[in-house]
Amino acid sequence: MKKLFFYRSLILCLILAILPIFCLLIPGIKNYVIDNFMVSAAYNSVIIFIYILGSISALFSIWQSLYSKNIIKYKNSVSHSSLLANFNKKLFSEKNKTSSRALLKEISTEVSATRAQRVSFIISCSNVSTLIGLLGTFAGLSITISGIGSMLSETSHHSSDSSTDDTLDMIIHIISALSEPLRGMNTAFVSSIYGVMCAILLIAQSVFVRSAFSQLLGELKRLAFEHLETETTPNQVRTVRIESPEVSEFKKSFEDFCQYFVKNEENRNKETLQYHQKLMEAFSGLNNHSFSEQSALLETIEVNQKTLMTQNEENGESLADIKKEISNQHDVLIDKTQEIQAEVESYKESFIPLLEKITSMYQKIVKKTLLTKRDYDENEK
Repeated sequence: MKKLFFYRSLILCLILAILPIFCLLIPGIKNYVIDNFMVSAAYNSVIIFIYILGSISALFSIWQSLYSKNIIKYKNSVSHSSLLANFNKKLFSEKNKTSSRALLKEISTEVSATRAQRVSFIISCSNVSTLIGLLGTFAGLSITISGIGSMLSETSHHSSDSSTDDTLDMIIHIISALSEPLRGMNTAFVSSIYGVMCAILLIAQSVFVRSAFSQLLGELKRLAFEHLETETTPNQVRTVRIESPEVSEFKKSFEDFCQYFVKNEENRNKETLQYHQKLMEAFSGLNNHSFSEQSALLETIEVNQKTLMTQNEENGESLADIKKEISNQHDVLIDKTQEIQAEVESYKESFIPLLEKITSMYQKIVKKTLLTKRDYDENEK
């Protein structure tokens, strides 16, 4: 049962491939095929050849993917597999020193490219069979139209030359002349039936081909995950960072500066939007006022633009001053932290317990001051 389940896609694809042979065992279908095959024998033969070619490609692709999946599952380094490009011999060998992840990635790329080629070939076979069926349809319709045209021309010729006594002969002639157009219609429909049926079966087989290649890619992903787990190092080192009060104060001041900068930008954007609205209103009012009023409005616009420029310059200067102050504080903080680190390294072995007590006391004092500050702020509000 496990083997049947493993080869289920191959078995189902084989059943689809030989389904037309089983259909010939039904008496009605067998008689229809035997009676109508020779009507469009050339088109039907080409369609059957293309169907056999596409079915062989689908069965071979599924068998090759299942065989490669079995090689990867059991880590076989001896068997030959053209689908894996013989990378399994290098991947599963004991002398392999290259990265397994790179090899697996290359194998996955090769398998994906082969899947795209095989599936596109099967789909192309189905499309070609449909197109050949349509070609037979158009050929049959052309035969029908030409036969009907010749029949009508002969009928008109006989009707102009014959008397009323020859009407029965003319009807018999028309009935006998209808055989050629009807043969053309039969050619059109039979070739279309062959082409459409072969296209449907080939498209169904392409689904199983995709499924088989997807199983192979899933096996490659599972193997890549196993190699990833083996390559990871179990020992990891965790580090603890101790911040000095100066650094925390600098961080707080930097956060305050960022908030101030954001608020300042928002206010500036609001002001610019207001000025733009005023400018738009001024431009819309220019169409309804006289030339003197327009000149006055233009002067007000220039004044507003100058005020905007001056405000932007002042904001830029203030921001530059703030950046300079922050850079100076940052340099001072760096010097102080370096001094503190030097002192900590010099007195590390003798004053670590004292340092821990001092830090805990400092944290309590800071927490208490923060609580009192918050209570004070809440009382003020």
